[in-house]
Amino acid sequence: MEQRIKDSVDSDSMFLIDGFPRSHENLRGWGSVIGDWADVVGVIFLDCPEDEMEKRILKRAETEGRNDDNLHTIKKRFHTYVADTMPVIEHYRNENKLFTIPADGDRDSVASAIESLVTRLFNDAAHKTNA
Repeated sequence: MEQRIKDSVDSDSMFLIDGFPRSHENLRGWGSVIGDWADVVGVIFLDCPEDEMEKRILKRAETEGRNDDNLHTIKKRFHTYVADTMPVIEHYRNENKLFTIPADGDRDSVASAIESLVTRLFNDAAHKTNA
């Protein structure tokens, strides 16, 4: 990821990175490796209640046959998420860079909200770059 960003960076470059950083260790690594090569303008947080996520994952297990989508593994993932990822979310909230999208709605409404937000973030970043 580092080399790809550094190879592509110019004043108009923008990246959307999914699922990273997931822990403070990832966050520190990002800061030490990427540093000033890229500015994080925002973090999208898809906020969905745990019971809804559990229901969706169990449904995925039925339709896709994933053996790791079982109740024991799901609970373990949730625990890891709260312990490791939520502190990163709070870090970006404290920097006023967190954008929360309710993700318990239907797929199309969540996708539409994400698309609108990403468009706005990219447009805002482009205006700042050109100002």
